[in-house]
This record gives sequence, structure tokens and C-alpha cells, in this order.
Amino acid sequence: MTNAMSAVAAHRRVGLRPDRTLIWADEFAGATYDTDKWVALNRSISVARLSSRPENVFTENSSLVIRAMRDDYMGKPWSSAWLRTDGKFHYRYGLLEARIKAPIGAGMWPAFWIHGDTWHIRYPEYISGEIDIWEHWDSDPTNLITLYAAPVGATAGVAVKGGSYPVDITQWHIYGMEWTPDTITFFLDGEQVGNTVNVADYTNANGWNPYRTPQTIQLDNMPGQAGWRPPINAATPSPADMRVDWVRVYAPVGVDEYVNQTGLTLDQSTMTVAQGSWGYINATITPGDAADQTIKWSSSN
Repeated sequence: MTNAMSAVAAHRRVGLRPDRTLIWADEFAGATYDTDKWVALNRSISVARLSSRPENVFTENSSLVIRAMRDDYMGKPWSSAWLRTDGKFHYRYGLLEARIKAPIGAGMWPAFWIHGDTWHIRYPEYISGEIDIWEHWDSDPTNLITLYAAPVGATAGVAVKGGSYPVDITQWHIYGMEWTPDTITFFLDGEQVGNTVNVADYTNANGWNPYRTPQTIQLDNMPGQAGWRPPINAATPSPADMRVDWVRVYAPVGVDEYVNQTGLTLDQSTMTVAQGSWGYINATITPGDAADQTIKWSSSN
């Protein structure tokens, strides 16, 4: 928490919420993106090669730049980048916000989203869940909010629209999501947009609810998947830069201190909570389908 606040203090405080407890942030003020916070994928998708090289992902003017470009890299006509916090940071419940501007053009598909830690068992039930807080296709002026999960009674995952709204993504906007055990609500520049989602509706036929488990943060700027979006053409801009000014995660309302702990061992993490207040411990059990998922802890005066 202290490190997150220090990072903000070193950067302009646009959009900072003094009424909330900041638990994690990246202000992108370093010479390059922080590999202690983000993992860059190196893989091929459809028409592009995703890479960690500085040509595709770098910092500039205290912002992250994810650059898609037509450069015939590693057997693909386009290259770009996808950053995620997998293995570095996850959270459950709270307010997640990012200040972003992005390119438009045929075939472009930038996005800011979260995905569950149980990525490896995503299909066919979307057991890990996915929430696209902000994604934009091509030159369409409409932004989309999409959730992927298996609704009550279903055994296969479906795309559930959280709503859509017009926005000029080429200008800076703050995209956000407030996530509680009961509801998920979306925001544009601090104003609610889209539909409020009832979390209980996504407990699937096996009793699993992905929106009550930890999620990781994803940022990408995809040249669109071939065959299911209007294709990239000669007029698609290259380079096409998605810029992220900052990403911030705030603790749930009422939580004084937040400990993020990955794995099964909690005995080396401590939390001090004032009398009359309460705290929140976030833990991930690996593997997610383990038979014994009991976590024990104790408190002392």
C-alpha cells in the first residue's frame, strides 16, 4: 500500500481517489514497464506476433505505450503486445480503474480487462471468468462491456453483455469497475455506465462462481482476429498506439488494509486493523480445483 501511494506521489494525481484505500498501482513513470508487476506474452495470434520487445511495449511521458504495427515480425504481418499481472498481482473485490486512450481503425481491438487465476481450465465452462471493462472494435464509436461465464444452470460459458456506450477512445478517459461479492458496476470518467451485474447469477451448474475468486489485470492492443471482425486493411494505421496513463486498484469500501498473498501460506503475512474496523485477506489456492481448500488463520490483541 505504501509503495502504491509513493508511485502516485511521483506522478500527476489525475483521477486519484483520496476517499479510497489504494492497494496497487502502476503510474508507468519508469524507463520501461515494470516487470515486477507485468508479464508480456510472447506468442502468435491470428495476424500478429505478440512480443515483449521495446518496439511494441515501452513507456513514454509517464505513460505505457502498447504499439501495434505492420512490420512482418516472426512470420506475422503485424506485431503488438499484451501485458498481464498473472503471477505478479491478483485481487478480489474493490475498485479497478485505468486512464487510457487508444487508436481506431479497421481490425483494431484494444482492451482493458480482468481474468481469473484459473485460466488453464477456462473452457468449456469459463470457470475462470472474464470481464472486459473496456474493449473497442475497429472504427465503431461504441465501447463494449462484456462478461464471460456460465450463468446459473448452464454447463457452457456464454458472452453476457454488460452494456455499451458511445465514447471517443482516441481521447483520454478513465474506465473503471467496482466489484463486490454481490454486484459488478462499470464507470466512465466516474459516471456509471452499462448494466449493474448480479454476481449470484453466474454461479454455474457445478456451484462455481468465477466472480467470487481472484482476478488478474490484462492490457492489450490487438490487431483483430482474422475471420470474425472487419479485417485489417491498407488504411489501418501503423503504428497504432494504445496509451495507458495509469492503472489503480482500491480496496473494497470499508476495508482499512489489504494483504495480497498468492498461494497457500499465509503465516508470514500480517495485518494490523484498528479496533472497530476490519480487514481483508486475499488468497489463491493452487490448484484451483484442489479437494482441500481450507485456509486457517488466527488473530491476536
